[in-house]
Amino acid sequence: MDIKITPTPELVDRTWGELLYMERKGPFQEHAMKAWQSFWQEAAKLDRSALTMIMGLSHVDCQKQGDDMFTYRAGAIVADDFAHSTGLQQRPFVGGKYAMFEYTGSYANLPKAFEFVMEQMKASNHSMRDDFCVEVDIDSPEDTPEEMLRTQIFIPIES
Repeated sequence: MDIKITPTPELVDRTWGELLYMERKGPFQEHAMKAWQSFWQEAAKLDRSALTMIMGLSHVDCQKQGDDMFTYRAGAIVADDFAHSTGLQQRPFVGGKYAMFEYTGSYANLPKAFEFVMEQMKASNHSMRDDFCVEVDIDSPEDTPEEMLRTQIFIPIES
């Protein structure tokens, strides 16, 4: 393994809150960065302190075909009563039970981290729940060296 990630997950129950986000459909490698660029362009119109937790959400819907199978949301948790007039969407994000891994390193290697996590999940006795996987940015690239960035990866599991 050439990435720095916890080898086994911590099982957690998690509630999230109100999600403010930009959504893109299509393969994550192509569309996640576009979602983040659009999100930050719109979020620049807001008071940054209103964004309490920065997160990316990814979901694969095997009932759909082509690009519609893949949904990526770049966003942040905000207060439940948060009001805005941007091009961002807003909705409650409930949460549930997750297997949580912590990855340290460049965002460019997140696909490798997810690959490792999915291999670990297949080898475990935890059944994945049909919901969004979540990546939570613990640090910011604005004040943390790229190789030290910490990201928590939450995989939805059955209770």
